[in-house]
Amino acid sequence: MKTKTNFRRLILAAAVPAALGLTGTAQAGWLSQFEGYSIFGLTDGGRDSNLDTPNDSTVTFGVYDSLGGSGNWTTDLAVTATGLWQGVDTGARYVYLYQVTNTNPRPVGQEDVLNYFGVTYGPHKDPLTPNPFSSGGYLNGTSFTGRSSDTTPSLVDCPNAPNGTYDTSGLGGSTLGCGDTAGHPDWAANIERLPSKIVTVTPLVAIDGVNATALGPAMLESPSVRDNLVQGQADFPGMRWTLNGLSPASPGDFSDVLFLTSNLPPTYRWAETENQIGTAYGAAGDVPSVPEPASIALLAVGLAGLGAARRRA
Repeated sequence: MKTKTNFRRLILAAAVPAALGLTGTAQAGWLSQFEGYSIFGLTDGGRDSNLDTPNDSTVTFGVYDSLGGSGNWTTDLAVTATGLWQGVDTGARYVYLYQVTNTNPRPVGQEDVLNYFGVTYGPHKDPLTPNPFSSGGYLNGTSFTGRSSDTTPSLVDCPNAPNGTYDTSGLGGSTLGCGDTAGHPDWAANIERLPSKIVTVTPLVAIDGVNATALGPAMLESPSVRDNLVQGQADFPGMRWTLNGLSPASPGDFSDVLFLTSNLPPTYRWAETENQIGTAYGAAGDVPSVPEPASIALLAVGLAGLGAARRRA
């Protein structure tokens, strides 16, 4: 019985990445569909801009798949990692990397210092969601070669699917916001958007940024959910870094590359930057994170059903 159970676990571990289009390769490397940057707090005047928030930023990201590497991703990437939460899991398969730049599209004196960056991993109002990450922190004196400070959205920033219609309804003061057909922000409807740009931003390079001082699990507030009159309500389980103050001076400060490790493959989920926890005008955008547990559970149920059908046959 134990042999069968272990075999099923091995099948599930192999099937989850395959079902998400991330089948393993013989060589470790970057996942091109999860590499680029996202503009947080778009300055298009719509609801997705969160009232043209002073907490806007541009977050550059990449996901490294260590399968086929040396067994130590810090060695493969030639980086030094500082663990802020549960050390550094050097044997994890997936390494989620983020770099925050404080951008300045607003007039001088109207931008805030950024002190927090958070990434969601669980469904709305579910604080008991198991944490899918095994460690996290930052990479010492490390930057993406393609680190972006772009602040210019365009029509292509709204995806064609699953609900990428350009919102011109005027709901909530929106004129040109990326939203669903009802004119509501995608993350408020728990539907994820694609990032602003999928472009090559790797490899990593030794450029010193502002480091982080703390990292831990937290319930994150969606700025767009806050727009829907539930201000100050913690909504989504996630991981939040405390940054050592990203100044809005032009050009704005940028962080060292931040990392999370997991054995679960990526999808896109919303994240946020804030000057202080619970700020009225946090900025949000989409970055790679892990799928919701329900997605993995459905796949497991499907695989179990397939196994039962084969046994009956």
